[in-house]
Amino acid sequence: MNERVDRASRLIHASSRDVFEGFSTEDALTTWLPPGGMECQVLAFTNVPRGIRPEDHEVGLAASLGNLAAFVEGRRSSITRLSKSGEVIRQWIEGGPRR
Repeated sequence: MNERVDRASRLIHASSRDVFEGFSTEDALTTWLPPGGMECQVLAFTNVPRGIRPEDHEVGLAASLGNLAAFVEGRRSSITRLSKSGEVIRQWIEGGPRR
């Protein structure tokens, strides 16, 4: 049996941030996704991974972005992780990129 395989590619001259926004925000997706002359209607859109409650996703995202900002700005930040035994480990680090 011959299975049909379609492939297409296009080089997009855009920053990684713009590309990420293009896939992760509904407004951007509906702007670029449909071919010229057509419209796109999104019936449901979520940017939350399966199995994660939206409120937990918001808290985790805010904490991650806060730690990243603290590191870049040279403030103290922390990394929290779980050990194999389930113990919560928090490591405090002095922020700031090394120059």
